[in-house]
Amino acid sequence: MQIRTLTASDAGRYRELMLKAYTLAPEAFTSTAEERPLEPESWWIKRIADPARLTIAFGFELDGQMAGTAALENSSKPKTKHAALHQRRPVKTAPTCCAGTAHPPRTTRW
Repeated sequence: MQIRTLTASDAGRYRELMLKAYTLAPEAFTSTAEERPLEPESWWIKRIADPARLTIAFGFELDGQMAGTAALENSSKPKTKHAALHQRRPVKTAPTCCAGTAHPPRTTRW
């Protein structure tokens, strides 16, 4: 497995993976699998290549395919600037992981 920082050029693969996640674990999201496909490419790019540099997104690749993502979102508000939100979205699993089951997305607030 390879882990790397995502860039705007990864938006298509990121979108594809996330749309699958919305379908596999709808309870983990506030948006529905029907809503997200309607978002323009610019929305997906901003999710992984934030021009304000408050978010950094990573992609996990397995056998050359994006298998999951993780993001660290920093707050811009003065009272919460010290805090970060970690989001993990594994969708495809490694053959040796958990008997091949898909994991629901997780969010952790630090």
